[in-house]
Amino acid sequence: YPLDWAPRAMAVDLEVVEEIDSAARARAVVDRLALAGVDVVKLASMDVSYNERALPVMPIETFRAAVDAAHAHRLRVFVHAHTADGYQKALDGGADVIAHSSFEPLSDAVIAEVARRQIPVIPTLWVFAAFGHARHHPEYLEELRPQLLPGWFARLADFDRRMRAAGDTLPDDFLPDLRFSRLDNAMQAARDNLARLAAAGARFAFGTDTSF
Repeated sequence: YPLDWAPRAMAVDLEVVEEIDSAARARAVVDRLALAGVDVVKLASMDVSYNERALPVMPIETFRAAVDAAHAHRLRVFVHAHTADGYQKALDGGADVIAHSSFEPLSDAVIAEVARRQIPVIPTLWVFAAFGHARHHPEYLEELRPQLLPGWFARLADFDRRMRAAGDTLPDDFLPDLRFSRLDNAMQAARDNLARLAAAGARFAFGTDTSF
């Protein structure tokens, strides 16, 4: 799983994320998670980070081993994908659900296959679009005050202040080097992909992505 989105201490030490580097480890991790009683297995399929850095790509054999192990335990596999390659790997690997929108244009073939298989896509556009919205609508922060504990609101207000002072680059404690200009382009590509998926008859599901 690419760890550019979270500090390693939180992702690994708290066992939020398992890194797998072989088919054997993929099966072992999934078996352990199944015994622990998880509801689903989520795999990341990202060849490029949010800020356009190249990431190590999970071999398709490792990916399929994880999917096969999950299915052997009658668990569905959600694939975290934000790129055209990620969507393709989700299809090639036998994923049950695709979580997130692609920030790159999807091919007509991928659009058609997602729709044909009726693989649910969870767009989660607001996770990223919210930053742009907050940047252009300062009043949005105050609208959130009644919904948050005072400490959390103070942290969010501090982030908002630093975000506005940072220019085109978001504060490093979110995703290092992520630019608003990149975010705007990514959101437009995601909306275009979703419109094409909808026109092709694809299925959609909805979630906030905030439970993590």
